[in-house]
Amino acid sequence: MFFCPGNFVSVRIPRIDHASTDRHWLPCVVVERLGKVHHLYRLRSSCGVLKTCFGESDLELYHGSLPLTVEDWKKDPVLSLREATKKLNSPNEFEVGRCNCKSECRSLRCSCRKLGSPCTSKCHQGLSCSNCPPSQMDAPAKRRKVVSCLSTAKNLILKKQQSQHKNTTQTSTVIDLTSETDTNETSSTGTCKKKVDKWVKVEDVCLTTADQGILLHPTAWVTDNILAAGQRLLQRQTGAHGLQPPCIGQMCAFDIQKGDFIQIVNNGHAHWLTISTIGAVDGTVNVYDSLYMSASSCIKEQVAAIVHTDKKAITLNFIDFQMQRGTYECGLAFATCLANGCLPEKQLFDQGKMRNHLREGLQKGKLTMFPIMKERTPKKVIRAVDTVTLL
Repeated sequence: MFFCPGNFVSVRIPRIDHASTDRHWLPCVVVERLGKVHHLYRLRSSCGVLKTCFGESDLELYHGSLPLTVEDWKKDPVLSLREATKKLNSPNEFEVGRCNCKSECRSLRCSCRKLGSPCTSKCHQGLSCSNCPPSQMDAPAKRRKVVSCLSTAKNLILKKQQSQHKNTTQTSTVIDLTSETDTNETSSTGTCKKKVDKWVKVEDVCLTTADQGILLHPTAWVTDNILAAGQRLLQRQTGAHGLQPPCIGQMCAFDIQKGDFIQIVNNGHAHWLTISTIGAVDGTVNVYDSLYMSASSCIKEQVAAIVHTDKKAITLNFIDFQMQRGTYECGLAFATCLANGCLPEKQLFDQGKMRNHLREGLQKGKLTMFPIMKERTPKKVIRAVDTVTLL
């Protein structure tokens, strides 16, 4: 996906630079695009211009408005992503210093008291402190109080269970196991609260009416459950190798493939793409990504987990083919094309009919080639190259 100057985007903040309650994404505006083949983007945040330029796989489209413009961005201060994150997020407990006092922190020798802030549990564990909040003072007494509360709560639970046992011996409940309901959600009377509306079942993959609703909506994100069902149909029809459930790719739990295979993976940013070794030499993987031209760390980890090679690195060839409109489609059309012996780069798919075609194929239990408007001639077979280094 290409970004232009003026587009609002979000940059993922590394886990080490934010607390669990802080923002995980930094909203910015694109002020400059660098490079002709591998694009890099210079970003402007509310705190200043970021020192590092970012690739397309590092960015997400920001849906909303921001008080940021492209005008006069060169006058803003230049700072790193960590500095911008520090200014954006409010101070948290990880930024507060520790006094390490050996006394009770009654004088201004205590750095926490001098700054006007209370001591925390990280300052001096196990010692009494006059500058601690009431909740952290007198730890032994607090511990005794907690133990007494737990014993009281335990007695109340035992009494409640005894009363419930008396009631259940007097009146029995009947649960209908023949109805198509979710037995995990039952009320105290034994009746089910919510029904599970089944749609279709492909081998051991069960799809519900919620999955059907996703395929009826043009901008809903296609889930891994739908893709798993589609891959099962392809594997049953064509005998293609790979086509493992996409959800196990996030855990790098793929079965290693020694020959030609097809696999749909997620790039870690809610986008599906197809990788394959069909027509590729040893140590090379073809990437069919209709949105990006670079591999995220999540993709590289999944490639390293599934490809069998004796080489020290794997080359990723990003094939030049049709780019998608929007960010909501999946890579099942390209996987179907490869499984049927066709090249996706030579086909121009009708994106508006893809979801309806997939929905009908799942209902009929047979997945055919996705609608094609015409054949296309790519300008070049490979549009970008990346490398996965193996340890």
